[in-house]
Amino acid sequence: MKQILARLSSPTPAFWKKVQLFGASLGIFATGLTQIPNAPALFTVISTNVAVAGGVIVLVGQLACNSNNPVDTETK
Repeated sequence: MKQILARLSSPTPAFWKKVQLFGASLGIFATGLTQIPNAPALFTVISTNVAVAGGVIVLVGQLACNSNNPVDTETK
């Protein structure tokens, strides 16, 4: 658990910042699509799943850390 918290607070590499931006954009776009009135149910379900995928992409990007500056794995 300490390693996950350390990864969350460590600096994010430039590539993963771009991945986070893509995931956030995807989530915002899909969330907007779910608000269309009278949309078919399948459309709403797909849009909701894409929004969740965008959130997961953002989280994975946040957990990435620089290999030159690895997170301290020492347990105390």
